[in-house]
Amino acid sequence: MPTAVLLTPAPPGYTAAASQQTINFGAALADQTGIDGRHVIFTDPRGEHRVLLVRPGPDQPLAIAIPLDEDFSLRLAGALRFQHWLMRRPAGRLPRSMRLTARHRARLMLMLRACDMRQDGATYREIAADLFGAKAVAEHGWKTLPVRGRTIRLVEDADTMIDGGYLNLLRGK
Repeated sequence: MPTAVLLTPAPPGYTAAASQQTINFGAALADQTGIDGRHVIFTDPRGEHRVLLVRPGPDQPLAIAIPLDEDFSLRLAGALRFQHWLMRRPAGRLPRSMRLTARHRARLMLMLRACDMRQDGATYREIAADLFGAKAVAEHGWKTLPVRGRTIRLVEDADTMIDGGYLNLLRGK
């Protein structure tokens, strides 16, 4: 996830930088150590923070590593949010592209339901009846109903997400 903050050992000479011991993540939603480091997910009033501590010692000064890639601006926004939180200032919201609107969230739920039904062998008409109600598909001329096209797009978009399109969602695209 591009807004995740990568904390690495700071270069020599940055002795005043925060260390693992000086950072209190509070009641973390997740805190696990893996082969690549310590993963921590925690929240503040404005949203979620994801941090990866890449092999620092407990009292070693830390620095934020920001890879120079296509997600640089999102990574920078995540780093600034984390730095504000660390300095006990309002962290601010996640970048707009990383927030799901209620409409987008609802569409993703419909996509999941449609995909599950399709994988279980349901027809587009059966999926549409389940998602939008039997009355929506009861009219004559199923092939010309707007709900038919919407149902097909939901299934196709779900297939795209399964085939790697979810990565764009994680990148705010």
